[in-house]
Amino acid sequence: MQVFYLNKLNKHFGGGIPIRFDLIKFSKRLAGKERAIFKHLFYYLAPPFQSSNPSEQEKTKKKRYDSFIERLSQSNEITIRKGRCQKIKDIVLP
Repeated sequence: MQVFYLNKLNKHFGGGIPIRFDLIKFSKRLAGKERAIFKHLFYYLAPPFQSSNPSEQEKTKKKRYDSFIERLSQSNEITIRKGRCQKIKDIVLP
């Protein structure tokens, strides 16, 4: 939930475009402000939904996800935990 919130804030302050920042430095600074010791970052996420015949939008999202994972994987201070997304049905709220 916190990562989701962080992503929303990031896009909000970036005018809809995510702001680039160093996740490790950010995490260490946040830990320091809370008088905690940063040892390791666990990053939980799931790849975007891909239909059996992916649209261009789905392909673009997956490409960006793969690029993001590749960048995160380069740090030995981050462990990536991957989940999965499953589209159940479209929900229309009143």
